[in-house]
Amino acid sequence: MKSTFFIRSAATVLLAVTGPAATGAESLLSIESGVELSWPTTSGNTYQLQSAPAPAGPWTNLATAIPGDGQAKSHYDAAASGSRRYRILETVPGTAPTPANPVNGGFETGSGTTANQWTTGASQPPTRTGSDSHSGAFSMRCALANVGSSPAEGLLNQLVVAQGGSITAGQTYQFSFWAKQVSSGPSYVQQYEVQWRNSSAAVIGGSGLQNFNGVLDTWSKISAPNLVAPASAVEARVSFRFVTGAVAGGLGEVLIDDVALESGSGASSGTPDVTNTLTVTSTPVAKISWPSISGVSYQPVSTTNFVTWTTLPPVISGDGGIKAFTVPMSKSREFFRLEMPVAVVLPPSNLQTTSSGGANSIGLAWSASPTAGVTGYRILYGVSSGNLNQSVDVGNVTSASIANLVAGQTYFLSVVAITASGQSLPGDATISAVPNVDSGIVALYNSSTVLEAPTTVDTPAALITRIADRARDR
Repeated sequence: MKSTFFIRSAATVLLAVTGPAATGAESLLSIESGVELSWPTTSGNTYQLQSAPAPAGPWTNLATAIPGDGQAKSHYDAAASGSRRYRILETVPGTAPTPANPVNGGFETGSGTTANQWTTGASQPPTRTGSDSHSGAFSMRCALANVGSSPAEGLLNQLVVAQGGSITAGQTYQFSFWAKQVSSGPSYVQQYEVQWRNSSAAVIGGSGLQNFNGVLDTWSKISAPNLVAPASAVEARVSFRFVTGAVAGGLGEVLIDDVALESGSGASSGTPDVTNTLTVTSTPVAKISWPSISGVSYQPVSTTNFVTWTTLPPVISGDGGIKAFTVPMSKSREFFRLEMPVAVVLPPSNLQTTSSGGANSIGLAWSASPTAGVTGYRILYGVSSGNLNQSVDVGNVTSASIANLVAGQTYFLSVVAITASGQSLPGDATISAVPNVDSGIVALYNSSTVLEAPTTVDTPAALITRIADRARDR
């Protein structure tokens, strides 16, 4: 007999009916009223559901925050409809800071004449100065003066990524800097270069060495656009070279500031996370739950008249825990039950007789059933093919013996596979056999075996021993 349970709410009266499982047992359905909360999500954002007894709060988190994936999300709350207020806190992640390329391109950080993140070198290296700048308080000064006719050189460079910058392969960059020419004597040359490098530090492209001239006593901008980082680029080297020739009186001086290698957006300090308060769709529902059996499938169905039953997808797979589904409380009355489709259990195959190792017994062997979740096998047998009225459970094995049978009697035998939700059909694997009349073990000799004459003969005169023997008759 099926049991009936009622639950009442302001919206509806619900009736739940237990449904018989494939094993013959019934699953007791429990019902409670509550609300189902739903809201849309955006991939990359995070959502925290909150509730409060009143619009002014206090607000309390319900469950844990969940990531958005572009799909609607839902949550069941066992509170009475209308007793709580709900909201969603949507967190939109901010952007990470974007470093300037090259790092410290304005030479503002450093110690004395040394600028952080930059490397200087050669016979007369550039120095950091606070006497003049395009922006900020500092710039780099390269002042060369030949001693006699000996040439002079100054070098300034930076490996951008190694110093905390970033490079994106395939991106188009513009290199620029500001220069103020102080002097330019015989044979004086000043150059810049951008190099793209791969993971092996090999140069794979760039601007090449480019000469430039500043404007005397005036800051002017030097630019090199459309520098595309190759597909394998992971590093960029920005460098300046200042040199005089081997002439008497060779000299030159220039100030460099605000060096930049930009892809368009330039450096940024990033943006903080943004939290939005969203409304939640609240629907009065009933939650129907039951203890499940591992391996058993459950299909909820409903009706309003006990004539037409409607499937409520999806099929729910049991795992030994409590399972549940929710339904909107939108009808004056509705009836529910669970249908548990009988799972098809495939029989074992290749059933055959084997040596049983004993008299009045039959040995059997078979190939395992391909059905998942087989817990054991049962041998059914009897003296009529239509009445296998005896059985023995043999465990999860693929061979066994039936003992204590009647000698000379023909038996019909079948092996069925057993799972938590049922068993295979007996007729799918059936054979007939007669019990073994003995154990199948042949004795080496017995009382009728003809033995050879003794190998020694004891007479009053002597003990006679045969010097050879022949094979014993058998």
